[in-house]
Amino acid sequence: MMDLEREEIGVSCVVVTRNRRSLVERCLVGLLRQTRSPDSIIVLDNGSTDDTPSLFHTGRFAADPRIDYVRLEGNSGGAGGFHAGIARAMEQDCDWIWVMDDDGCPAPDALKRLMAVDPDPMAIHAAVALVDSGDERELVWPSVPVGGDDQGKSLMRVDELTGPVVPVVNAPFIGMLFHRRLIERIGLPDKEFFVSFEDGELCARAWAQAGGVRLVPAAVMRHPRIERRCFKAGRRRLCVIELAPWRRYYDTRNRLVIAKRHLGWRLWTEALLGTLVRWLVTLVVQPNRAAQSAAFARGILDGLTERLGMRWAPP
Repeated sequence: MMDLEREEIGVSCVVVTRNRRSLVERCLVGLLRQTRSPDSIIVLDNGSTDDTPSLFHTGRFAADPRIDYVRLEGNSGGAGGFHAGIARAMEQDCDWIWVMDDDGCPAPDALKRLMAVDPDPMAIHAAVALVDSGDERELVWPSVPVGGDDQGKSLMRVDELTGPVVPVVNAPFIGMLFHRRLIERIGLPDKEFFVSFEDGELCARAWAQAGGVRLVPAAVMRHPRIERRCFKAGRRRLCVIELAPWRRYYDTRNRLVIAKRHLGWRLWTEALLGTLVRWLVTLVVQPNRAAQSAAFARGILDGLTERLGMRWAPP
């Protein structure tokens, strides 16, 4: 671990939200109850059109000096929101930045446990995102370890993550912690990804240019379960995340752009092949096949040609 030139003086939290008043309220209550409190909380509102702003103008968070509410005029997507929010955090006098979507809710000791592992300033450290209903040890997204006996495996339970810190391929923007020096080295999230897997793109840069990504199993975030549709093909169980066509487009496009930038020839042998398998499984298990196929086709074309930005407007 590198030596820091000055004493660590604080943690700035960044929460990105849009039109989910009840979720962002739950998230902020969780942040304000941390046993190791963040020194500031930046709420980046991606142009909400519901009553979210009232929470900060006249509601329960209006008079809290720890909360810095920033509302953008339009929807810049998750990528644009985290780009703007982290940029604002970099302007503040905090060394560590802790980021999360509004649908994540931290356990009371989540930040304390993240800081307790003596995080490397040149690596991303992340809490584990566990489902908030059903099996309380189930991960919201599969986790793929780097190194060790489980390298390359998709793990779905926190019990399978061994050790206080586990190197993984990527982690979501749900309780992700990093030092300002990491962002100075690898840059802000790419706002042109708009939405879907923008966190994976930042993780890929962390592996390529810095110390990679680490999960901290003792630090817990709760998150709504992600619905998956599955079917059996022989002994294999194939699953895809249930996504609306517009969201499927971004998920497909962004994954291929990341693969094109970071995986070399594996873009063709792994990423594109995996996309085609997801397309086939989606046609089997999801309705509206024509719209789903259009989303995959557009996503593949724009991914391979790196046409970024908002190219399919959300409803």
